Amino acid sequence: MIKLDQYYALTADANNWTLNYAREKEIIKDGVTKTVTERDTFYYPLITMALRKYLDESVKDCSDIKEVLSKIEEVHNTIKNIK
Repeated sequence: MIKLDQYYALTADANNWTLNYAREKEIIKDGVTKTVTERDTFYYPLITMALRKYLDESVKDCSDIKEVLSKIEEVHNTIKNIK
């Protein structure tokens, strides 16, 4: 497993690269606070496709172009420094 950040990780098998997302968050339902884990899994035949999806997902919460460019640079540095 290759950890990309606190929410995303890459795994590989003989045929695919898998981008996994998991994030814990608290929700309030009927006045009760509950911790739930959001999960998503994306399958790709090429690592480049998985990393493009990671980049796309990473910039979705950005509010302006400067923030997008900063996030892109951050993601590129993360990918470059994977050990």
